[in-house]
Amino acid sequence: MAITGLGHTGLWVYDLPRMRDFYERVMGLTVTDEDEELQIVFFSARPDEEHHEFVLQTGRTSPIGD
Repeated sequence: MAITGLGHTGLWVYDLPRMRDFYERVMGLTVTDEDEELQIVFFSARPDEEHHEFVLQTGRTSPIGD
């Protein structure tokens, strides 16, 4: 089941390439923009209508499991 719409939301992650793969390949979101220097990736379920609705960025600091 693919995501068909989102509100604007984002997650801080430990492993950006792994999470990017999951949200792009498994969840079916489209990467609409990214900044390799800032390590941030923007996704959209409706790229023709919304630049982004979901963001992933490296930098999670809480321990795994929290």
